[in-house]
Amino acid sequence: MSYAEEQLKHLEELSKKEPGDSILTEAHRLVHGQRGQDYGHPYEDFSRTAKIWSAILGIEVTPQQAILCMIAVKISRECHLPKRDNRVDIAGYAEALDMVVNYRDHHESA
Repeated sequence: MSYAEEQLKHLEELSKKEPGDSILTEAHRLVHGQRGQDYGHPYEDFSRTAKIWSAILGIEVTPQQAILCMIAVKISRECHLPKRDNRVDIAGYAEALDMVVNYRDHHESA
């Protein structure tokens, strides 16, 4: 098995929900597992989202702002109808925000 195949298998195993997982554990598995495979690094994913929102709104939107807006959507939904999925997604977006900030800081200082 190649290194890439081993890494994909490892990510796949991480993304499986286990009974009794905390919302933080589940969010971590999602961000670093299947969603990461599907959408790429959060910096790339939310940079695309920010560019689309910038065109729609006619103002510059940063990847960080796009993530904060997604958190706001989940908070609104949680206020309307509390669900574990909302809280997992809020935690996942917080993890994605941290990854975007770290990516930006690393690449701006390089």
